[in-house]
Amino acid sequence: MKVRVFLLHLKPHNCPPAIFAYITGWRKGEILGLQLRQIDFAAGTVCLDPGTTKNDEARTFPFTEELGEILEIQRSKAEALKKAGIITPWVFFYVRKGRLEF
Repeated sequence: MKVRVFLLHLKPHNCPPAIFAYITGWRKGEILGLQLRQIDFAAGTVCLDPGTTKNDEARTFPFTEELGEILEIQRSKAEALKKAGIITPWVFFYVRKGRLEF
């Protein structure tokens, strides 16, 4: 993964969605509202549902190597939470003081 200077100014939990935004060009709301069900790891794509974009059209983006790495890490974090009894549909989230936030 390339190091980008702007990441040095972010809190660690903000780095994955910022990198995702940098790669895809998607809007903040589209990224933070992204759910795990919208990622097809087998096909290597992530999609936005119709009605959730500015023009209401669905959008699909193929994984780049870096994007795939980020999404795999986020999926692993969600799986670890699931084992601890916390289920989240969100791709980008963090746990603060025992609470799930995004």
